[in-house]
Amino acid sequence: MASRRVPEPDERQCQDLVNRAKNNGTHVSVAEVKEMWQAYNILDESGDGQVNLRELRAAIVSLGLSVDSAALTKIMQGVGGDDAQLSFNEFFDKMTATAKEHEKLEEIMKIFMLFDEDRTGTISVANIEKVALQLGEKLDKSQLEDMVKLIDSDGDGEISPEDFYLVLTRGAEAKRRKQQQQRQG
Repeated sequence: MASRRVPEPDERQCQDLVNRAKNNGTHVSVAEVKEMWQAYNILDESGDGQVNLRELRAAIVSLGLSVDSAALTKIMQGVGGDDAQLSFNEFFDKMTATAKEHEKLEEIMKIFMLFDEDRTGTISVANIEKVALQLGEKLDKSQLEDMVKLIDSDGDGEISPEDFYLVLTRGAEAKRRKQQQQRQG
């Protein structure tokens, strides 16, 4: 079978991909587009111009990202199931979506660190109280304790990074759903 490897994108094509990623909320450079192209072609072991599930897993790892098997299967099901084949454009979209999630996690962790001033790896009632005072808010300590209990998943009285991430992402998703319902109804 003749090789159908994807040709390297030229500067215009790279810029088009950079702009497409930007329109989807992800920032990538021309150099990163070329790295994705290289990873795609390296991992297209069969040389057929398509990447399958096994090849995609290797690509994600080679770019320094992590993904569990369930998430990877979900990605592939979005393009046709476990036996799906990804074109370079589909691969690029999936990789930049993964990068976008990674960027979101980094931003949330920066916010977490603003609260975790004592660098214990958790947010305590005292941490929240201090930030609230810095913002000019005087909150009752029992209100803060109730807030922490609501968010704290392991019952240790403090908010872990995982708890913080979940409350922010789920809260944002709930807000989006509410806004959509208001527009529709």
